[in-house]
Amino acid sequence: MGDAARSFFSASIALLAGYAFIRLSYYRRFRAEHLRTDRFALHVLGLSFVFFLGGSLAAELIPHWTFERFLHLEESLEKVGITAAVIDAILLGSFAGVIDNLLIRFQMRKDGAMLERAGFIGGMRTAALSLFIRKTNDSAIRAIFRATILKKDVMVTLKSNKVYIGKPYRVLWDDPTQALTFIKILPLKSGYRDPDTKKVTITTRYDALRDQLVELDLSNAVRDPANPLASEIWGLGNERDEVIAEIDIEDLGVVISWTQVESLTIYDDNLYKAFQALPPTPPVALVTAD
Repeated sequence: MGDAARSFFSASIALLAGYAFIRLSYYRRFRAEHLRTDRFALHVLGLSFVFFLGGSLAAELIPHWTFERFLHLEESLEKVGITAAVIDAILLGSFAGVIDNLLIRFQMRKDGAMLERAGFIGGMRTAALSLFIRKTNDSAIRAIFRATILKKDVMVTLKSNKVYIGKPYRVLWDDPTQALTFIKILPLKSGYRDPDTKKVTITTRYDALRDQLVELDLSNAVRDPANPLASEIWGLGNERDEVIAEIDIEDLGVVISWTQVESLTIYDDNLYKAFQALPPTPPVALVTAD
């Protein structure tokens, strides 16, 4: 391999240092997803340059530690341009990504979302997600995140004036950077919004079934919110508390196309009742000058 080709290949491999940092740091990955292609490339290039400088310094300062049996492999890599500086840069970028996760987890340790964490690794992802939501200006994502973390219901009004009230599924946990195309909620109530008064009339109360539901202890239940095959089996009882059927709560979810959503808000039952009790506002006559 010629010197020019070897140098080009070495520079290309060194770009993995910046990319490894972005991929291993949850928060940096979420932020980078919003960058244009050219800005993302410059972002990776700039990070890789910094890590390459650090890798070059490490290659000079750290004594030669390669085991004798791997010396031939090191020599082979150097022939194609993968030098100790390049390898150290990639390792440095990977290590920096892990450290960034730990720092953000410490920074967000008192955040309310951290109560939702699942283990140490899950806590790092939750901390990055919460920090990302704090800095986004997408009001829909912020409202859904608030409802999910604080266990509040949302009211979704469709363009057809149909209204659903329920609990949103954890649509943000896997990738909060994806644009919402559909939203899924577990409906507790439904009704319609009057196009003139804008008041909501609830016609169906799914939550009335709660008194008839009995949670069953089934060993094969799958309760991973990110799993489309998740299941939460409950028994449907009668007046004598006898289980007459088994139902899967996950099957009750309503999937709504985001293009059909007119508005989304946090639902408060007390505020709803207060608004419904208000008398209709009389129309105001417009006075025009002669």
